[in-house]
Amino acid sequence: MAILYCGKVDASTAGGVHGLAEKGEDIRVFKVDVDDAFEMLADGKFINSTILIAMLWLRHHHPRLCQKWKSTGK
Repeated sequence: MAILYCGKVDASTAGGVHGLAEKGEDIRVFKVDVDDAFEMLADGKFINSTILIAMLWLRHHHPRLCQKWKSTGK
């Protein structure tokens, strides 16, 4: 089961490799501009269901989220 969460963050310093070595985790963090991410979605670059569901949800709700976050400052 996957749980998806959408929140506004400052990702200006996001990046690197993270995770617990004892669990064999090798989690690479990187940022992608939302327009580039939507292009990657259209080009079929995402190959697992979790990211596909998340990206399709974001593409559908992105205008409303931008308007909400702009108006509330949150």
